[in-house]
Amino acid sequence: MGLVAGVEKLGTVPETATVSAKVGLGPRPDGGWGLAVKLELALPGVDRQVAERMVARGHDTCPYPHATRGNVAVMVTLV
Repeated sequence: MGLVAGVEKLGTVPETATVSAKVGLGPRPDGGWGLAVKLELALPGVDRQVAERMVARGHDTCPYPHATRGNVAVMVTLV
């Protein structure tokens, strides 16, 4: 998110920003079970629209989603 914020001139990610991850099992569309990840991000003091853009663009550029895309269900929530 810091990279995206700088490149897109969205401000800075606050030092108090947090990301928490919950990993579990969930049903796969093709049957059986697979990994399911819920990421909760908090960006205190950042305007909601700016924070949503940081989160969305960060998810597009982060190596984690690239490695898991199509293999792991990932839900990203801004809290």
